[in-house]
Amino acid sequence: MSLYTQSGKEIGQTFAKEKCWSLSQALVFISKLEPILRQHGFHSGITGGCLYEGWSTKDLDIIIYPRKKAVDDFSKAQACIEEFLQHKLYLHRFKYDGKVVCQAEYEGKRIDFFFMS
Repeated sequence: MSLYTQSGKEIGQTFAKEKCWSLSQALVFISKLEPILRQHGFHSGITGGCLYEGWSTKDLDIIIYPRKKAVDDFSKAQACIEEFLQHKLYLHRFKYDGKVVCQAEYEGKRIDFFFMS
């Protein structure tokens, strides 16, 4: 069975369906995470291929941002996510733009967390 994005592009045979993120799976995940983040002053949002195409064979991109005012310290949000996932996040700093991304795995699938203030 082949999988297709919303724009009709075939995902391909090389990716197992269980390793892909669908938009509906992303919504289920984020609906579990959001109440925990909200208790600590943060919100979350889906972005990237999963949102734009309806599928992602690579990862689920999630933006974490403060509810009320800009913050520079996201350690509380990071701790909430780590507790929810029951493991540490892996920090990566992209050289070309200095962006910090925390990567994690959930049920065998990759998630990238982008912290925005």
